[in-house]
Amino acid sequence: MASRMHEKFKKYWMLYSVVLAFGAILDPRMKLQFLKFCYSKLDSISAQEKIKHVKNKLYKLYDHYANKQNIASASSSTLTTPSEEISKSKGTRFKIFDEFKAFENVSASNDGKSELDIYLEEPKLDFEKFREMDIIMYWKNYSGKYPDLSVMARDVLSIPITTITSESAFSIGGRVLTKYRSCIHHENVQTLVATRNWLHDFTQTQSDEDEDDNVKAILS
Repeated sequence: MASRMHEKFKKYWMLYSVVLAFGAILDPRMKLQFLKFCYSKLDSISAQEKIKHVKNKLYKLYDHYANKQNIASASSSTLTTPSEEISKSKGTRFKIFDEFKAFENVSASNDGKSELDIYLEEPKLDFEKFREMDIIMYWKNYSGKYPDLSVMARDVLSIPITTITSESAFSIGGRVLTKYRSCIHHENVQTLVATRNWLHDFTQTQSDEDEDDNVKAILS
């Protein structure tokens, strides 16, 4: 039994979710240090290999977002008319901060560091002080400092980590199409499921339970 359990563990250990690992890295309270701790605790032998694999995937994803943002910014700059440029320069009240931001970006590029490099090198936030921190709001607030990385982080952290909601949409079909009512047309089943979702949000009411009991009593 122990051997079979170990084989099952190795199977699922090899199929670990890289996206969930991204979520841990993009949490400023955890980053790579927390991932190293978890992987070392589970299997110290393969921990370094898995961390390297996740890090490579993360950098590939970041490069995709960075290239996408560069293309979008280049296209938008070509569509800007001279009159728009003049109006923007007149309406800028804090031009010094824009210049400072550009200076930081140039300095980082000269050092060969990307936004992801800078983020990972910064110290983690104290978990005790920021226990109730909204991670999505954090990346929204730091979109000026990490314009490309913040877009990627908000996309990754917005991915649902459970399939319960989608599965419930199909499991409720068993309450509508039972062995006592198995001749309903599939379009009528979809209509009943959609109507119940609108009315009860996939929850079975007492009247539904009474109706099922009555049908079972009659047919028995």
